[in-house]
Amino acid sequence: MSARSYGGTEKELNGKLVILDTMTVECFYTPEITSADGLMLLDDGSKWEIMNNPEDIERRHQFLKFKIQRVVGDA
Repeated sequence: MSARSYGGTEKELNGKLVILDTMTVECFYTPEITSADGLMLLDDGSKWEIMNNPEDIERRHQFLKFKIQRVVGDA
């Protein structure tokens, strides 16, 4: 698995510029990963939600690519 943040994603919210913690993930293909799933990074215990449907790169069933966003709080 590789995960790259590129500094997050900039978004304007209520007239202010905010930076969301986002990452792009590439991993081996498995049909079990869906946009309804979440991830937890083992190195720091942070929780993330999948923002889009994972893309089967070139539809070859070898690699998936998707974007995740950090979940803050327990709500």
